[in-house]
Amino acid sequence: HFYGQGNDPQFSGFKKLMEYVNQVSHLLSDKERQVSGAVLYHAEAEWMNGEDCMMTQVPAKQLYDAQVDYDIVPLDALENAFAENGTMCINGHVYQFLAVPWAAVLPEKFWNAACRLHRCGLPVFFLDQAPSHKGELPGKVVPTEDFPEILFQLDLAHDYRARNHFLRIGFFRKMDGEKECSCFLLFNEAVHQDTEARILLPVCGDYLKLDLPGGTCYRGYTADGTVSVRLRPYQSEILIFDSFDESFPVQFQEEPEWVSQGVLPLPWDISRKEMGKDEEFIPYRTESNLFNITGPDGDPSFSGLIRYKVKFPLKEKKPLLLDLGEVGQTAQVFLNGQDLGIRICKPYCWNIGKEVKKGSNTLEIIVANTLVQRIPDPFSCYMQIPPSGLLGPVTLSSQR
Repeated sequence: HFYGQGNDPQFSGFKKLMEYVNQVSHLLSDKERQVSGAVLYHAEAEWMNGEDCMMTQVPAKQLYDAQVDYDIVPLDALENAFAENGTMCINGHVYQFLAVPWAAVLPEKFWNAACRLHRCGLPVFFLDQAPSHKGELPGKVVPTEDFPEILFQLDLAHDYRARNHFLRIGFFRKMDGEKECSCFLLFNEAVHQDTEARILLPVCGDYLKLDLPGGTCYRGYTADGTVSVRLRPYQSEILIFDSFDESFPVQFQEEPEWVSQGVLPLPWDISRKEMGKDEEFIPYRTESNLFNITGPDGDPSFSGLIRYKVKFPLKEKKPLLLDLGEVGQTAQVFLNGQDLGIRICKPYCWNIGKEVKKGSNTLEIIVANTLVQRIPDPFSCYMQIPPSGLLGPVTLSSQR
């Protein structure tokens, strides 16, 4: 719905999204994505042979699930490629291998290109079986299901040792003389579940760990490239390995460990502001538990902002992490009158150590849902519409 003529409740979060996109673009724009190999898109075979071919997405998924990054290249790009030192170069991009999905027949121009590249030392793999051809096969036949492991054994791709299919790893590198800067973009593609993995990176040493939406930056160190990853649904992190100077340990602190202090078991005062209808927040419920605002106990057609207010006591001022749990969809937090910012996806967490005080603290949370409750789009006829509002559990954690 985007702006929705001023009626989209989430539009205020669009700025946060664009800030994230700009920050990631700034970090990665001068670096080159590290791709292991190329997968042939044999369009002619898919169009003409019907069922007598393997669709390109079959090997693509095998590589994707094994964290082997690749590009899909058409035949005309292959014709213009050149090979040297056992690698293939297309428009400045270097590939360690070429994967050819099975097809009963491939055009002559493919065989000319494949033979030329293979003679120059490029590893060419025909998946499952060889197409009909004359002469010696310019490569070897390998099973599709074993293809990633074969690449790891031949050192044609890096094995991150991550078989979690919800975790995505993007590798970007910049070389400046003898200096090297490596960035790894980690992302959890899961919709509902956390992802945890212990991965092996192709670099080691000091690194920075950035959570750009959450606004945190911590330092870390790995002697052998092994790093532990834990991401909430839709959460992303960037790991940066660079030539840091001696001030590195002083400038950045290590990531703290948090210990849960339990759920805030407090009744909430809830008010609402329906987009395009209400000028101010209107009281909705007092001393209420948390529930789905657009569920059976609420208003299924409500689209707007929901404000939650509560007061909680503290015996002492100390570092605390506020976690809102489940939220539908964006959340902005105010603590003791101070705006702590907005989160547009999980984790809905804020470090509130600077803003809390000894005694009574006033917490205000403004949640925005979407226009889909009021104006369903065609997809909503077939997809489950997510719940709205603050669902929790809302917890506080202290540093270990």
